[in-house]
This record gives sequence, structure tokens and C-alpha cells, in this order.
Amino acid sequence: GARAFCAGGDLKPVFEAQVSHNLLFLRDLFSHEYVFNYLLQTFPKPYISFLFGYTMGGGMGASMNGSHRIVCDSCILAMPETSIGFFPDVGAGYFLNRCPGEIGLYLGLTGLSVNASEALYAGLATHYVDYSSYEDIQRAILIQAPSTHEEVDNILSDFSKAPTTVSLLESHRKEIDAYFGQKTLANIFSALKESSTPFAQETLKTLNRRCPMSLHATFKQLRRAKGMHPYDVMRMEYRMSQHFVRMSDFKEGIRSAVIEKDRTPR
Repeated sequence: GARAFCAGGDLKPVFEAQVSHNLLFLRDLFSHEYVFNYLLQTFPKPYISFLFGYTMGGGMGASMNGSHRIVCDSCILAMPETSIGFFPDVGAGYFLNRCPGEIGLYLGLTGLSVNASEALYAGLATHYVDYSSYEDIQRAILIQAPSTHEEVDNILSDFSKAPTTVSLLESHRKEIDAYFGQKTLANIFSALKESSTPFAQETLKTLNRRCPMSLHATFKQLRRAKGMHPYDVMRMEYRMSQHFVRMSDFKEGIRSAVIEKDRTPR
């Protein structure tokens, strides 16, 4: 649609399967999705995502695991799973850990969104262009028929430009690394509580609104995934998903955010 590249969209059937205890559906749903994400990671040819609007959850899996990720001014990217009692999946243990410093852990725990310039700074995006150039790029690709990553890079470089917005991730990089570089989740909370900066206090408020179980699981997931082979990361996340779909936190999170939309998970 016009508003989003892809923002998941599978939460309602997940909730219905949880209510009816249809574990077979939940097994197959996540299995197919994660296998697809892993195929993108290992795909030998260039895989180009033209992002616009909202790119969240499943949309991140369908783009971040590919080789070329183009963003424009309308882009809003996020892995907001800790707000619904889940964890950042679809290979997030792989692509969030490629972000510089502790930005990946910061984004995974808080679930906050980033704009185009922030996505580029974090390495989530590879190129920034004007949205009006998307069709021109696609036309150039069809005409030139590039067969290698380098040839695609050469085409994209003709359209790439510097972002027009400021990256707050870059301006807060030192604080992010200091707070989220702690050895335990409890230490992260302590470091934020002890700081009087507006960024630290706002970050603390955000974390306090997230599911505690999700925060603990996400911290361990992203720390453990560092240095792991992408296949092992995806296998770990699949196992995690099959535990989470049986937990009341995830079901309650979907109810609150998607089904009844009262935004008050209990």
C-alpha cells in the first residue's frame, strides 16, 4: 500500500491461533518466514529493497537480510516487538548486531523507530535517494541488467545523496554506548536511573513501558547472537518464537496493541 513497505500484518491470525491453541499454524507460520529470511541472507545475487513509509517487524526481515536497502525521506523503520510481549526476530540477532556500537541493542530493547538518516547511520540502510527516483532506478536496472553487487552499487551511486534529516542516533551515540554497553540488563537500568540527562530519562521511561520478559529475553538473545553464524541465529530465534507463542505476555500484547487497541497490556 501507499503507507508502508511492509509492517508485519500477521499479528491478528497469530492471536487467533493462540486463542484456539493452533500450534501447528504457529509452527508453520514462523518456520516459513524464518526460512525465507535465511534464504535472503545467503542469496548469491543482489537483492534490492525499495523502502518507503513504515517498515517494521516482518518488513524488516524481508529487507534487512538482503544486500541492498534503499531508503527515502518517508521511511520509518523499527523492531517494536518488546512492546507486544515478543522479541526482535526475523534475523534481528544478525542485522541489529551489525549496527555500530550498542545501537542494535538500544533499538532492540526500546523498539523505537528510526528515520532514513538514522537507518543509514546504523547500517540498516545502504543507500538514501529521493522517493521520486525509485522508478528511475528500477528502469536503469532493467536496462543495464546488472548481474553483480558491484554493478548494482554503481547504478545506485548515480542516484544516492546525503540525507536531509539529522541522525539523533549519531548525536546520542556516546550515551547509547555508555548505557547499553553494560554487562547486564539490570546495570543498564541502573545507569539510566543514575543519569540526569533528558535522553537517559526518556529512554528509561520507554523501557519501563516495555514487557519485562521481552526485555530480559531480548538482552540475552542479542548478546548471545554476537559472532554466531546467521543460520544459528535464525534457528535460535525460531525456537524462541515457539516458546513465546505459548506465553500469555505475547497474547496479551497483541490484544492490547492490535485487537482491542486499548494500549494497556496487563
